[in-house]
Amino acid sequence: MSKPQLFPTSVVGSLPRPSFVLDLVNQRPPLSAERYEHEMDAAVRYAVAMQENFTTLRAKSDVLEKQGNATAAAELRTKSLKLATEGELNLFGYTQLQGGKVDDAIATFRENIKRHPDSWNTYDSLGEALAAKGSRQEAMDSYRKALSMTDDSKQKERINGILAKL
Repeated sequence: MSKPQLFPTSVVGSLPRPSFVLDLVNQRPPLSAERYEHEMDAAVRYAVAMQENFTTLRAKSDVLEKQGNATAAAELRTKSLKLATEGELNLFGYTQLQGGKVDDAIATFRENIKRHPDSWNTYDSLGEALAAKGSRQEAMDSYRKALSMTDDSKQKERINGILAKL
């Protein structure tokens, strides 16, 4: 029987590395599913206490959601988004997009633009989400904005290729 995955492995990789976390991640010793969940919850509480940032708060909100505490999970998600960097918001938006939550991804990318209006990448990401939604004109506008802001010739070539296909 496989262990339940409480949150993505990438989150576990960001946890502080005291021996009990390493043992848990490496499943030493093997634990029952119930014990594993208990220990993982303790590890997340420890990590959040050690460093309150986007990643740890998202991990805790995921655990709370899986435990059925939707209200507390939503509160932590909101708090985590306030702490997110440009890159974290961008990655989160792509996670939403890949999960089929296109409108949520668009909202996340728009928030990233609001916080980081001088980043061509925020407009590029929004363009991708808008294209996925089928909002062709808005996608083109966002991609054109990204194109006007980047100095990277490879990115310009890539974006021009996308625009030609829209």
